[in-house]
Amino acid sequence: MSTPVELIKEKLPIIDVARSYFKVEKAGRNFKARCPFHSEKTPSFFLSPDRNTFYCFGCGAKGDIFSLVERFEGLDFLGALVELAKRAHVSLEEFGGSDAKDQGKDVLLKVHEEATQFFEGMLSHHEDARAYLRTRGLHDDTIESWRLGFAQLEWRSLHEALKSKGYTDVDIERSGFIKKADPSRRGGAEAEGEGKKGGEEVKLGRGYDAARVFLRENPPVHRQILKLVRAKLDEPS
Repeated sequence: MSTPVELIKEKLPIIDVARSYFKVEKAGRNFKARCPFHSEKTPSFFLSPDRNTFYCFGCGAKGDIFSLVERFEGLDFLGALVELAKRAHVSLEEFGGSDAKDQGKDVLLKVHEEATQFFEGMLSHHEDARAYLRTRGLHDDTIESWRLGFAQLEWRSLHEALKSKGYTDVDIERSGFIKKADPSRRGGAEAEGEGKKGGEEVKLGRGYDAARVFLRENPPVHRQILKLVRAKLDEPS
């Protein structure tokens, strides 16, 4: 059985949702428009009917129908879910009871999608990072299709970005982006990557940071991973 998010996406093409807010025009297989999120004269905002997503080459804004409605209506994900369910004539009540877990899964998936878009946006604003990827043989279309991103050496930005979208610390913790600190590992002062959650201490991004540090300090392993990625990219589709 499809989840509410999947059912709504099946019923509402992103082109129709976008047209309810601004004018779009055909551009080959896709559609284009002047970006509604920043001032521009030449259209750099593209919508893909096949992927049901949008991407702006000017400001880096990207997402799906839920992201679009969130930004235009000033809603969080659950608010956008209710709004789009009305447009798609999908009754959310039908997904209660035994399907409550599926709705919870939808929220977690959405948190990860928001995090992906956050890191993709960071990469679009750091040309030095994109230049580095090009030196490793990755072209822009590869970077976009594999949804590569960039993470700075700090942990607060993602947490704050997710909170600004209306997600709770419980949602973010369940998604794996923060976790309760281990009191036995504390050395008195609050360690980097920790914060407060309703009086409780939480730790953010440690696993990711540890992996990044490991790769930086072990170039042979890093090179082997890149080699495997390139081999995967070279496989016939």
